[in-house]
Amino acid sequence: MKNESLFDFEAFSLRLDTEWLGRKFLYFEEIESTNTFLKESPQSESGTTVLAEFQTSGRGRQDRIWLSNKGENLLFSVLLKKDVIAPEHLNLLNMGSAVYIGEAIESLYLLKTDLKWPNDVLLNRKKVAGILTETSFSGNKFQHAILGAGINVNQNEFAGKHPVPPTSIKLEAKSPVEREKLFAHVLNSLEELIIEIDSNPQSILKKWKSGCSLIGERIVIKNGPNVYEGIFEDVDLSGALMLNEGGRVFKYNFGEVSIS
Repeated sequence: MKNESLFDFEAFSLRLDTEWLGRKFLYFEEIESTNTFLKESPQSESGTTVLAEFQTSGRGRQDRIWLSNKGENLLFSVLLKKDVIAPEHLNLLNMGSAVYIGEAIESLYLLKTDLKWPNDVLLNRKKVAGILTETSFSGNKFQHAILGAGINVNQNEFAGKHPVPPTSIKLEAKSPVEREKLFAHVLNSLEELIIEIDSNPQSILKKWKSGCSLIGERIVIKNGPNVYEGIFEDVDLSGALMLNEGGRVFKYNFGEVSIS
């Protein structure tokens, strides 16, 4: 019987069909954070990918702790430098990554995903994946972006409290998932995303909108102690959420969205 805590590099390599993304691949059974590792290794080339079975200091947006059972999920980061992505397109990286990770899950496991602003992927209104992109500038010159993602793959139980109830692909598909196959598919998709962001950025926004069922619904945005309520009207090209509050439209760049 295959030990889920071990990653089958051969099975992964056979399915990886990228030109540059994931071709430099670093694997750790345990690490502080895949994003932190790449942040401290800026000399690496674009496409360098770090995968960890367990993170001692994994985190999501707003520095929330990201807890994940060892060897059951996909916790990874990808380094993207200015040779592959322009700074004016960074705003689409989070949303586009959610779109393409969602599409990978749908195509492999015939599950219907939903997108939650700004960067979560849901299954049955429960969170299956989250994305954290961090950028580096020297003065006003863009240096690199680090795309970090966590995908709940084979985890059965989730401890603690969560703003959005978590789930895994295994729980929703009712069958164990081959992580190597999924990971290769995701990296293949992310390389396609980088190409699409450069050639047709409007299409990324269009795909995200079509994958978000909450647009047009009454929602609540919580940002620290502040709470805003209204109709989720749109998302602009900068990734900002447009909220109609009694006939006046306001833009929000941060916050936790829930149904009113």
